[in-house]
Amino acid sequence: MQYEALNVYTDTLDLLVRVSKLSEAVEVDHPLPELSSLKEELVETMTCIFRANERPESVDQYELAVEHMVRCKIWLRVLVETHIISRYVYRQLYSSASNIINDLMIGPDGF
Repeated sequence: MQYEALNVYTDTLDLLVRVSKLSEAVEVDHPLPELSSLKEELVETMTCIFRANERPESVDQYELAVEHMVRCKIWLRVLVETHIISRYVYRQLYSSASNIINDLMIGPDGF
């Protein structure tokens, strides 16, 4: 399967890249566990999407991906509330995460 053709996979990868760039810019003096946790959740989401597309009948992988994305949204909220990211950046990233969740909720037929 060509993962570049899966919108949900490429959207998640794009979000991971944006968070990684943000992490590089913010973590100049010391690493932030909040950003590390957010990146880990995004990687886990991508792993679930990969597994789900290897075995389309495995609905549990879609559900796990949604759970990871929900945790991503929680981490984004923590980052904005602790003033690590601006509300503008938060809205952009949160919107992307919400769109990914919506795509995952549709399931394999929606990809």
